[in-house]
Amino acid sequence: LPDSSNVRFIQFAQKITEHKGEKKAEIIKALDTVKSIGATAMYDALDKALKLLENKKKPYIVLFSDGADSREPGVDGKGSDLTKEQIIGKLGKSKATLLAIGFGKGHDPKTLKAMSEVTPNGMYVAAADKKALPAAFAAVSSKFGNQFKISYDRPYTSIDSKSDVPVIAMMIDNSRSMDMAPEE
Repeated sequence: LPDSSNVRFIQFAQKITEHKGEKKAEIIKALDTVKSIGATAMYDALDKALKLLENKKKPYIVLFSDGADSREPGVDGKGSDLTKEQIIGKLGKSKATLLAIGFGKGHDPKTLKAMSEVTPNGMYVAAADKKALPAAFAAVSSKFGNQFKISYDRPYTSIDSKSDVPVIAMMIDNSRSMDMAPEE
């Protein structure tokens, strides 16, 4: 992301913590304080993110989680006040794009897929271990869009001396094939 990007960082376990700062450097510094601890209120954390993104241009949520909210059966802890169905409904009504990274061998892909699929251009990526994280984050960052600077230097040759109009050919693949999983 450009250094001027507005970025917010919400850490969640049972308690939801919104870290101070909105600039990329501040958020990167805050990431060093994150520790994995117990039960999670993932649905409530997503709701908090949606509230922070209201009325923002091009809102994105990057969710890095095992996909398990502690309110669900078989998961320890109290968990969120919101249900999975409620947060999926809120995500579907929002303009935010959810980019979910499911981390760990036992993460819940069904929940992460369900939540990301209801958002515009949402995406779920699996990262079974630390070695898979660079590729997962690269896939997510590709969804933020790319910016290209194209320059054209007109060739000057004796053969083309009569042309005053430069000709540029460009191909753009908008088939969305790059958004598909390899097996698709």
